[in-house]
Amino acid sequence: MDLTDKQRNHLARLTDLLVYGHNQLSKVGLKRKHISLRKELLFFMFGATQSYSESILKIITPTQNHASIYANSGLILFRSITENLINLSWIYACDSQKNAAIFYIHWLQSTLTYSNKYKALMIKYSKNKYPTWGLTFGDKKKAEDWDEYIVLLKNDIKKLQKRHKLPSDSQLPLIEQRCMQHDDYLKAKGKLNYGNCLEKLYITYYPYFSGIAHLTVQGLDTFRNPLTDDMEIDSHPKEIEALVPVTYCLYFALLEMFLKQFGGYDKIEMKEYRKISKLILINTDTSYEELKNLTDAYYAGTMKINRQEILDLLNKYAIKVRQDDGVLDNITISIPKTVADGIVVGLRYIKRNNTKTEDLFLFSKGKPIEKGYKGKLEKKLIEYKGTHKLQRL
Repeated sequence: MDLTDKQRNHLARLTDLLVYGHNQLSKVGLKRKHISLRKELLFFMFGATQSYSESILKIITPTQNHASIYANSGLILFRSITENLINLSWIYACDSQKNAAIFYIHWLQSTLTYSNKYKALMIKYSKNKYPTWGLTFGDKKKAEDWDEYIVLLKNDIKKLQKRHKLPSDSQLPLIEQRCMQHDDYLKAKGKLNYGNCLEKLYITYYPYFSGIAHLTVQGLDTFRNPLTDDMEIDSHPKEIEALVPVTYCLYFALLEMFLKQFGGYDKIEMKEYRKISKLILINTDTSYEELKNLTDAYYAGTMKINRQEILDLLNKYAIKVRQDDGVLDNITISIPKTVADGIVVGLRYIKRNNTKTEDLFLFSKGKPIEKGYKGKLEKKLIEYKGTHKLQRL
């Protein structure tokens, strides 16, 4: 399989970062009696991140003996890393050990639920009635063999809840709630921004990864070639350009968090990796190409552009229609004269007071979408001066 220079460069950069992270992790020892619960969780969760990230690199790197790559399998692993980021961010989104305790206790609660269900299964399909089923679990040959273990689990849960002053009915919030609680915590401290908003991450990307992991119809559809309708088991090398940058950035964020907590953070060394994480992510933005494909097909007469396609593209890059003041009335697409390789999308609204307003978004080749709220882009694109408050549709 032939790779482009860009694809080889992506793989080399991810390899370099993972080797650096692996070496830093190997220097850290864990003294469990002398660290906090959340720091202990961080240690093992970053270890899992290291393992999964190295696995992603391996299955999307073609070799002489095995040329195929498997991006969908990589995305399943990436989903787990994403969930690791969400969980760790939520665990640290408080000024105590409370969230760490709830997260740890959830494991005991899940084990308790499993034990009760297994016991019930052994009662339902007892050995007397179903002698060949062999429903045993380790040393638990009969349903009542679970009783002692169940009592032990209940006592451990109560002890931990008491130690961390948690109510007896405390439960781990659903993952979406964890995201929102994390964001509320940062918002209260004035630190919430586009880059650390977990609710945005959960809504815009997480369902896509989950579909692949659970092989829903949405997930199965990723194995279909959209041009031929044939099935594709392995992936096109172009997928390297999509998967490596997001893996790099997510791994870097968790590595930075880990090193800061365990005293291995080197400002000079990490500065170079941070620079790469920003550059590599910018280079993955294909919003211009996606919009140009639509406009090219329209001008060629092969398809019509419907309003929802433009809204879906904007939503993909976390740009949403106004919710508070304005009803979307029209969408415009135009080519600016003052910049090369650019396309402008305008969302035209009628406000509550019946005045008109337009938000402009500049799509440029190789760059993120520039947002022109409140006439911001009119300074850069002088030919659009006055469009924000233009009163005709």
